[in-house]
Amino acid sequence: MGGRQQPSMFWRVVTSSTTWSVVLLVVVFVFIGWAVWGGSRPLVDQLPNQEFARGLITLLFVLFTIGFAAIVLIHGLFVSDVTQEDRRFARGREVLGLFIGIVGTIVGFYFGSAEKAPTKLDVAVNAQRQSEKKVAISAHVAGGTPPYQFTITLGSKKTTDQPLKSPDGWLSTEIDGNGATEVTVEASDLKDLKGTKKEKIKDTTKDGKK
Repeated sequence: MGGRQQPSMFWRVVTSSTTWSVVLLVVVFVFIGWAVWGGSRPLVDQLPNQEFARGLITLLFVLFTIGFAAIVLIHGLFVSDVTQEDRRFARGREVLGLFIGIVGTIVGFYFGSAEKAPTKLDVAVNAQRQSEKKVAISAHVAGGTPPYQFTITLGSKKTTDQPLKSPDGWLSTEIDGNGATEVTVEASDLKDLKGTKKEKIKDTTKDGKK
């Protein structure tokens, strides 16, 4: 009786779960290396940013779960013996189910918190004319992530070429406001969240003359 023909070496390598596991691990390590050392800004410098770190953790968990699911799928298609109970495959499915639950929780929390994030800054402005040409402006920003930047516009003319910076959201300055009746203050934070407030200029010089 002739024995059943053995599969070729190439077919055994292609259908081996070990081969595909090694390929997936290499792809994951290459991606991690590209994320850490690639680009103009190193990954380590961006970790203090909570939004970036949260997105990175979500991405790593999703990639790991996809890779693990691929290994379990390959094992079930090419390695498992349908005539015998494969306990390793069953344990792999249980672990995969656990990771899918964790990924679902992380992704749900990530996108849920992103939807609740404020869409703009709350800006408060007080503008008073101190003299014929000088206007005192006080501004405050609520929300967002410091430091902040302010741009002041009197009527339709910007008063400074460069934004005014504030580490805590408070701004107090005097500018040349001859003839202006209203001021617009635009504020932005570290994450480029923006807010705008337009306010009438109170003329205190007239009250002093009375």
